[in-house]
Amino acid sequence: MFLDQGLIMNNKNSLSFIPALFFALLSCNVFSSSYEYYDEKGSSVANYDGNWACFHDPVNGLWWEGKQTGNGLHNVNLKVTHFGPEYFLKSSREKKVYRESWLDILSIYNSEGFITAVNKANFCGHSDWRLPSNVEFETVKNPSFNPNAAIWWLNPNVFKNVNKNPSDGYWASNAGNTWASWLVNMTKGPATDADKNKNYIRLIRSDTPPPKPATSWVKSQ
Repeated sequence: MFLDQGLIMNNKNSLSFIPALFFALLSCNVFSSSYEYYDEKGSSVANYDGNWACFHDPVNGLWWEGKQTGNGLHNVNLKVTHFGPEYFLKSSREKKVYRESWLDILSIYNSEGFITAVNKANFCGHSDWRLPSNVEFETVKNPSFNPNAAIWWLNPNVFKNVNKNPSDGYWASNAGNTWASWLVNMTKGPATDADKNKNYIRLIRSDTPPPKPATSWVKSQ
């Protein structure tokens, strides 16, 4: 962007917009040079061509999984359930009809199996990927988040291939119970409990051991 020098010199108020412009660009994450981008093997790549597989946020010490449009483990449209072994065991004890078998729980279409597959592949050169907590999701919140204007939770200037279906969300690591768990809903943010049927998944890893996730969120109304 080029400014007319004569206009600036002739109007004493013309400089007043520059700080506002700077912070507006900052809030849109235009200045995202602090992020580091990597391919699936963990080699550093440029972010502008869209070929990165994950990115590192050195400020918060977090690595985020990127999603792809093609077929594969990191397909943007992949949805998974969020059942653990406790679901299977509780269902058996209470003689309830359960929808998941041991094989289902270990498949890539369930969070536990998906995480195992990503770590087995040593994604981006690491094998300690996991679900993000609510606190970690806060670090990538869209600064313009406004569900009334269809501006969803995840910052589209940080993530590529963001799922924008307002009725869906991404699983979080915060503890729920056998039948329900927490997720980040695209219109409500990280304060929605849901049954463990299929939702999207986006993994994270950290430079240091992660803090224990909170278990006392306030439910969205």
